[in-house]
Amino acid sequence: MQYITNPQTMRPVKIGSATYNKLVRTGVLHIDKTAVQGINSQKTSKFQVEIDPEATAEDVEIAKGELDVQLEPQMKHAVRGRGKNKGKLVAREKVPTVPQVAEATLSLRKKAKKADHVLSTLEQRIARELGLCDTNGEGWESDESDQ
Repeated sequence: MQYITNPQTMRPVKIGSATYNKLVRTGVLHIDKTAVQGINSQKTSKFQVEIDPEATAEDVEIAKGELDVQLEPQMKHAVRGRGKNKGKLVAREKVPTVPQVAEATLSLRKKAKKADHVLSTLEQRIARELGLCDTNGEGWESDESDQ
């Protein structure tokens, strides 16, 4: 999904929407067909691999496996293309598995807990500087102490 700025209102307009098409019809916007085609072909052609017509199903599966290894960090996998991509292997978005989601959630939670500790220490140092507590931290309580 791509957006452009409407030159009349300075608000974002989705390319292909009714507002965008109206701006093009009225001549406010000019479409550069070569630029649009270049953007679309760059997105899809990056991971397209032609399948040899004489390749066996086993050869295709091996090629898919090799591409999957390259695409794994991007949460994508290789699949046989359909329609205009027939006869090619193309990258598709991959739905994360439950263990992957759980691992990501735990990782974020650990980072948040560490950030809370750093924030608490920082609050305590500021309180000392402002004279709201003594040097041992007595007389000052963090917002997290209520929880």
